[in-house]
Amino acid sequence: MALALCNLHLPHQMSRPPPRSRLTQYLGLGAGVRPLNVVALSSSALLSISFLVFLNGILPFFLTTVLNVPRTTLGRVTGNLLLADELLALVLVFVWGSVADRITVRWVAVAGHLFVALGFAFITVSRNVYPEVLVSRLVFTIGASALVTTLGAALAGMTSITHDEEPTSEPTEASSLLPATPTGTANPANVARFAGLLGFSSGIGALLAVFGLLRLPPILAPHLDESLKRAILATFYIVILLALGEGIFLVWGLKGPVVVAESGEAELEERVALGWKDSAVGIAKELSRGFVIASGEGEVALACLSGFVTRAQAIVVSAFIPLLINDFFLRSDLCESSSPTSQTCRPAIILTAILTGTIQLISLILAPAFGSLSARLSPSLILSLASLLGATSFLGLAGTEDPRSGIVWLWVGGMGISQSAGLVISLALVARGRSKVMAKGGGAAKEVGGAISGAYSACGGLGILIVGKAGGSLFDQWVGAPFLLVGILAGAVSAFAAGLHWRSRGS
Repeated sequence: MALALCNLHLPHQMSRPPPRSRLTQYLGLGAGVRPLNVVALSSSALLSISFLVFLNGILPFFLTTVLNVPRTTLGRVTGNLLLADELLALVLVFVWGSVADRITVRWVAVAGHLFVALGFAFITVSRNVYPEVLVSRLVFTIGASALVTTLGAALAGMTSITHDEEPTSEPTEASSLLPATPTGTANPANVARFAGLLGFSSGIGALLAVFGLLRLPPILAPHLDESLKRAILATFYIVILLALGEGIFLVWGLKGPVVVAESGEAELEERVALGWKDSAVGIAKELSRGFVIASGEGEVALACLSGFVTRAQAIVVSAFIPLLINDFFLRSDLCESSSPTSQTCRPAIILTAILTGTIQLISLILAPAFGSLSARLSPSLILSLASLLGATSFLGLAGTEDPRSGIVWLWVGGMGISQSAGLVISLALVARGRSKVMAKGGGAAKEVGGAISGAYSACGGLGILIVGKAGGSLFDQWVGAPFLLVGILAGAVSAFAAGLHWRSRGS
């Protein structure tokens, strides 16, 4: 099979893949997967989330400190950047998937980190919001979308497959780290272990961003003539080096071979031959079927609604809490509008890191607990209670004048609980809904699962699009508006989940 990147053919050194290590056996990975591949993919998951959280958190301070953007327009600017970001991301996830079919996931991951580094580099030389910061953000999005594609495709391609016969030939680079439809089946428990490891790595990445990267500017400022502007730019340079270093590491760390079933390459050739137009039509049909399933299956509908609100909550936490804090310090003359590089601006960045970091930490710690509870109790009941707590917390923060007040910690705790429950339980509801549809004779597992997952992902993207844009526009009118909006949406999830729970008890 010809590669788009290069015509590289690996020598057939062995007739069968090397024995698996204990780590790869425990994670249920294929015989050709090495521990180094696991470390490389986990580090990529960690840093990709870290870069995204860092950018959303630092951008308000970059806009006011470096570009001197008036605080009265920060909300609209942030909303526009989020809208452009998500619109491009929704398209690029599918584009990168097709590219990965041609050049392998390894090179898509490398390209992703290089684009991320390039986007950060463009930001450091930007002198205006439009078009320079906008273009920089879109370049970053190109890389971030590639990294999202990498995680999903590698998870599918690296998991262990049960075969009737062992492969008799050494796989080539073209069949490495690629999602395929195998002749056998993967052990669901083993797949969950590997997915859990990647999820945990992503959570650690978010913590690295808020407790590490976001706190660098106040730490560096005293060593740079007390200039917060120079400290912010220096932090960007550090992150650029991280992204470049990770990209270089992945060239070596994700090097195959990784075993893929014999039918994998045949399906790969078929997918590549389909072309962009047929792929787009297939995606549209799958999404349509997913929404039709959701309209007739309550748990799937609840999963999609929860996915919409959970992604909306995540963008409000990562993008609008920094805006809220920055606006408070500017409005209260704790950071002079005429001189945003004043030393008194540093506490705003520190408070942003502490509050958003606490939310991410609570969400990460409680994820296993919600996973266990959803297996023992009614998922819709748990989601209803957690969403009610989230609605109360977001509404409470919307009405809080001073983000430094003690009551804010109560709201932060509720947001972390709600965000964790929404993510974990919505994914559990997707799996339960798929099982119910199949039990009713709704189709094969692969077809039903793909349609439901597509609808769920689309709802999450819409949550970012709608709340990001609307929240940004409303923020300039009232800083509590984005939090009021997601609070109302969380209340709607709570009511819908409660109704579904009591209806299931009655039946």
